[in-house]
Amino acid sequence: MSALPPVEQRIVVKLAPDDAFELFTRGLARWWPFKGHSCSDAAQDVVFEPRVGGSVTEIGADGSRHAWGTLTAWNPPSVFAMTWHPGQDASRATHLSIHFSAMAGGCEVHLVHGGWDVLGADADAMRGNYDRGWGWVLGHYVDAATARAAQ
Repeated sequence: MSALPPVEQRIVVKLAPDDAFELFTRGLARWWPFKGHSCSDAAQDVVFEPRVGGSVTEIGADGSRHAWGTLTAWNPPSVFAMTWHPGQDASRATHLSIHFSAMAGGCEVHLVHGGWDVLGADADAMRGNYDRGWGWVLGHYVDAATARAAQ
């Protein structure tokens, strides 16, 4: 079986890379659509431990903690990368990287999500779900970035 290609999404926001990076990481609770896209119904935040090897953890209103992954790169404001396994065992982790590049009038955000083969028979279906899902999730990010840029 050949490796499935990564999901790639590119968006442009009217923020400088440092502000775009901060909104995507420390400000994730301001835009992430937790309903239906979290490990618990009471998710309130996702905390990034800002270093390679640091955890990315969802925090529930009741104090519950759910691992989303582990940072494999942390280089603000240009890139972060992580294993990705929200609500799953780490042995089923895919790999997610987000790159922030300055451009005239703002920043390009380039998402690359790959490593699907670790999911075995579920790989193709999961890749398809994320290909559609990341576009929808990033739409929420664009809305939050647009509101922040207007301040």
